[in-house]
Amino acid sequence: MLDNIDNKIIEILGINKLSENERKEVVEKLGALIYQGVMLRALDIMDEEDRDTFEKLISENSDPEVIFTFVAEKIPDINEIISEETEKLKDYVTDIMSGIGK
Repeated sequence: MLDNIDNKIIEILGINKLSENERKEVVEKLGALIYQGVMLRALDIMDEEDRDTFEKLISENSDPEVIFTFVAEKIPDINEIISEETEKLKDYVTDIMSGIGK
């Protein structure tokens, strides 16, 4: 499931031409930010019972794959949210980069 985030980062940021090591480094760093954004949005969508289960998973199991699988089961449009969060980060980074040197 977490491969969805990795693939969206590679696709949307167009970093598929980087070496595998460079691509992995970018995906690791930006993936964590996107993952957090996705989880926050998912929590806003979940009902109270699902949020309680989510919190229990977090406290009992730090495996992000298990947590993400649970979220994906509860949020049918999770792939859309991943794309939106990736686009937001891309726009943010683009704004920062365009402001450098002005």
